[in-house]
Amino acid sequence: MDTGHKNTIARVAVIGAVIVAAILVLGTMWMGRSAQKDTLEAARSVSLLYLDELAGRREQVVADNLNDSINTMKIAVDMLTDEDLQDLEHLQAYQLQMRKLFNLERFAFVDKDGTVYTSQGIRHDIDQYGFDYRTISGPEISVLNESGTDKKAIIAMPVEGLALGDKKFVACFEQIDMPVLLQGASMSSQSSGTTFSNIYTQNGVALSNTVLGGLAVEDNLLEALARAEYEEGYSYEQVAADFHEGNRGLASFTYDGIQETLAYTPIQGTNWLLTYLVREGVISERIGSVSDNIIRRSVLQSLLTALVLAAMFAYIIRQARKNTEARVKHQELEEKLALQEELLAQKTEQEQQEKMIAALASDYRSVYYLELDKNRGVCYQARHDLQGFKEGESFPYLEAVTAYCNKYIMEPYRENFLRFIQPDSIREALKESQVISHRYMISVDGKESYEAVRFAAVHLPDEAEGQEVNYVGAGFADVDQETRREIERRETLSKALADAEQASKAKTVFLSNMSHEIRTPMNAIIGLNNIALNEPDLSDKTREYLTKIGDSAQHLLGIINDILDMSRIESGRMVIKNEEFSFAKNLEQVNTIISGQCRDKGLNYDCTLKGKIDDYYFGDGVKLKQVMINILGNAVKFTPEGGKVTLAIEEGPRYDGKATVRMIIKDTGIGMSKDYLPHLFDAFSQEDSSSTSKYG
Repeated sequence: MDTGHKNTIARVAVIGAVIVAAILVLGTMWMGRSAQKDTLEAARSVSLLYLDELAGRREQVVADNLNDSINTMKIAVDMLTDEDLQDLEHLQAYQLQMRKLFNLERFAFVDKDGTVYTSQGIRHDIDQYGFDYRTISGPEISVLNESGTDKKAIIAMPVEGLALGDKKFVACFEQIDMPVLLQGASMSSQSSGTTFSNIYTQNGVALSNTVLGGLAVEDNLLEALARAEYEEGYSYEQVAADFHEGNRGLASFTYDGIQETLAYTPIQGTNWLLTYLVREGVISERIGSVSDNIIRRSVLQSLLTALVLAAMFAYIIRQARKNTEARVKHQELEEKLALQEELLAQKTEQEQQEKMIAALASDYRSVYYLELDKNRGVCYQARHDLQGFKEGESFPYLEAVTAYCNKYIMEPYRENFLRFIQPDSIREALKESQVISHRYMISVDGKESYEAVRFAAVHLPDEAEGQEVNYVGAGFADVDQETRREIERRETLSKALADAEQASKAKTVFLSNMSHEIRTPMNAIIGLNNIALNEPDLSDKTREYLTKIGDSAQHLLGIINDILDMSRIESGRMVIKNEEFSFAKNLEQVNTIISGQCRDKGLNYDCTLKGKIDDYYFGDGVKLKQVMINILGNAVKFTPEGGKVTLAIEEGPRYDGKATVRMIIKDTGIGMSKDYLPHLFDAFSQEDSSSTSKYG
């Protein structure tokens, strides 16, 4: 080989080595930057995936706390008795009892003049509270000292039929410290300083006295957001409108050079919104630092690789004509190096995603990435108090979760848990909701506690719409404290209900016993009065007195019988007889009584029979007569002089040895509206109470 040919080969080798080195360095830098961009996009996708779920979960905790407080106040008001309203001392004793029973620390009533009655005394500062006691019609929630640092939640609702002497109560309210109300909602920031949760009013006032996780200098969220720069698709006007209208939403912006993503959702029953903030600027800065270090190391590695390749090229050129096998080995080495670069980039991207998911999954004991169609799982955040998978370790999904269930989950919960974690069940449930969860009890080292597993679908960028869910994020969370608080509240309410039912039973027994005791002497009085009326030597005046005594005694006996019937109904011992009775005789007695009442009041009374009516039927003749007299008596009572009352009786169809008899009662009295018809059979109800004083 001549010198010119050798120089040409050398030049080609040098140029080739330089080109390869440039490709390796530039390619490494390009792949690093692409990996950094893809990692940031993945972090953003994961952030948006968890933001809405985390905000919704905390909103539900706050809403449940508010509803529990409202229900507790309703129970406390229902337990207020006439004895508690005798005077101010009894009322304050009742309020102290409610504090011990339901932990109502600041529970007060408001009368129609705006006077506030607390367990400590009477106050006249109703104007400082955010509700109008004159117009309140349902539960209202407001904030006391909204512009100060010591904010209080005020839960108010109207009351009816309660009065202390001549002071009629129109409302009651409870004052709750914000930390107590927000208990269980995890409002403090995470230790990483990248996620923050808070509650604001529709005007942007922070209930926990910090704005944007302490980054903002303003005291008002909306004022702080007015200074922010928003990404495309988001605007301050939209956020402000959502806050004022109480809408759910999301915003991504930059505040003082730091990129933030804010999710907000309204709290049911209030004008508050719960927010969850992810400080993406800090996360991006950390990811960028990691990516830059990786790129520098990759460039150095590429340069070293280029030097090695240059040496190999020189060696291959020298050996090209001597050994063809060297060329094959050279090609294989190039393929291995390319595969190594690809695997390195994939591993780097996977490690970055795992770190991001671990930062966002701080609310969970452990987090996993699942491929349902392959029955494969990868551990992203390991549980440290139990032996299990290490972070980054792959495992067979169904076998691993089933083993965990059989070892730690209590027997009564296993069947439902195993049904819930089946791939088909997960896919079906995720069609209806973005996040699904299931709660159960576990036993670890003899200690029992409640735990929840949650699944969220992971959608890939190239995934077609409507495609079957195969990629899922799974998290196991400790829900023991909030679950036990819920159980304790239910037990307290159940005990209060049992006490109320016991008091009602005691009243029923008392009425039943008293009606029996009173009816015995009343029957003796009526009997002796009838004997006295049969004396032939009675004067007309004496006979008149005895007649009035007998009428009054019969009326009083009827009242006593009504009381006995009411006590029987309440105790479940009312018996409807099924015996033969004379319908004709019953009707004659009813007509005699009602026609006499109509004649005394100046009314026209008419009774007509349509078709064939038998003289005798089987049933409870006494109860039937009582119902007819009561309804006709009401018709007479509420019909003015000159009016008319009619009774029409007809027999309906017969079937299975039974007959139906229809009795239609009409009058020209005041009647009732259609809106009141659903309350027709409510005990002791009346559409217009003022009619009692008018008609008696």
